[in-house]
Amino acid sequence: MSSLNTPLTNAQLEVVQLFSLNLSEEELQELKRLLIAYKAARLFRKADEVWEAKGWSQDTMDQFLQTHLRTPYKSQQIYLTKKVLTNREGSPGYQCVTGSDFSKIKESLAF
Repeated sequence: MSSLNTPLTNAQLEVVQLFSLNLSEEELQELKRLLIAYKAARLFRKADEVWEAKGWSQDTMDQFLQTHLRTPYKSQQIYLTKKVLTNREGSPGYQCVTGSDFSKIKESLAF
């Protein structure tokens, strides 16, 4: 076997040695399906371990689906500040807030 530029893992070496003969395209596809199924089974087992360790239930998953975890963009924060300001003042529509006005509003809303 010739040397490679990148080292192989022990699993890769085992697979290379095990399948040193050429496989037909059908056999190769079957091997890929088996390897993917193996990885998926390991992933599901790990997910089940985490699920059990954290005491999660279907209700927990439903809560996760309803939870917003993304970090808002600055433009989104400005939009939401305008919305909060408008709702606090009770006036319909949105006000245009820019520059120092935004800083004052931001401080008054205790961001």
